[in-house]
Amino acid sequence: MQNYFLVVASFLLSTLLSFSSFAQGNPINQLLESKKENFNGHVIMVVKQKDSVLYHHQIGLAKLDTKIPVASASKWLSAAVILTLVDQGLLSLDDSIGKYLPAFSTYGKGHPTIRQCLTHTSGFPAYSTLNYKDIGLAPLVDSMAKYVPLKNTPGASFNYGGMSYRIVGRIAEVVTGKSWNELFHTNIASKCEMNATAYCHEKITPDLGGGVCSTPADYLNFLNMISGKGIYKGSQVLSSASVNEFFRSQLSTKIREDLTKYDPEIKVFANGKLISYGLGTWILDYNESQEYQSKIFCPGGFGTFPFIDTCRNIYGIILTHTQISKVIETEFKAISIVKEKHDGSCK
Repeated sequence: MQNYFLVVASFLLSTLLSFSSFAQGNPINQLLESKKENFNGHVIMVVKQKDSVLYHHQIGLAKLDTKIPVASASKWLSAAVILTLVDQGLLSLDDSIGKYLPAFSTYGKGHPTIRQCLTHTSGFPAYSTLNYKDIGLAPLVDSMAKYVPLKNTPGASFNYGGMSYRIVGRIAEVVTGKSWNELFHTNIASKCEMNATAYCHEKITPDLGGGVCSTPADYLNFLNMISGKGIYKGSQVLSSASVNEFFRSQLSTKIREDLTKYDPEIKVFANGKLISYGLGTWILDYNESQEYQSKIFCPGGFGTFPFIDTCRNIYGIILTHTQISKVIETEFKAISIVKEKHDGSCK
């Protein structure tokens, strides 16, 4: 887990500091090329501002239409689906899970909220230890209600994982009468032209926290919508209020302070600055004096890394599929190059 957060930091800092003059021969290109074996020979990095491409470099088979599992980068997409239901008035982020899933109340675990589920503060463990088959969200979540105990008091601790995301996925199915896959396609994918994106990890039971397969082109469309305050090609996909939830720290001061205890490497890549968590998104360089933050990202354990920097009005993605430990050194070198060229470009 420690190496995971180191690479997350490396990806973030190597892309977020500024991208005003990318071209062939850029030292980041040279670095990626010289270390391409560490990426198993395949990586693509794209940075955009609105519809304009500021930087694009690809190595090997990694292209805009390359479809691979994006692991935890799924969380941002899943949280967006839930927010479409908030916009429709079908639920509130601060509703308890027991309001929609009475089995949790039956076993004394109905008080965590939807917001807490999406921010890993529900009190449930990061992952369930249930031995289950690919049976669908309904029976799986019912089993969670009965057999999985709360690890701690809701709102008291941060347990990063995917279990709570399955719970809110089932709530979405209950309030709409539709399957999660149908909701994702109707509310997000079709509206953002994400035709190649789907929950692919399991056939029947979608893994909301880590089961999406997508392409750089598709995910960039989603980021375009978020950076456009919920609008994609003139159509409102999310309300601006819902988009703001991604950029607002959802954690208490105590939990934010405890993040470095949860994983000491967070303190290393935060580089003495504050870090927090939005709604399915990480926040780097957290500024306590402002309600909405400017640098958010949602990395996946296989190296896929989408981000938005509203200070510089840019968004982008790195897509690869490799062992995280293999790219740490390369990413730290990329950080130093970007800092040297672009420090101070965004105040």
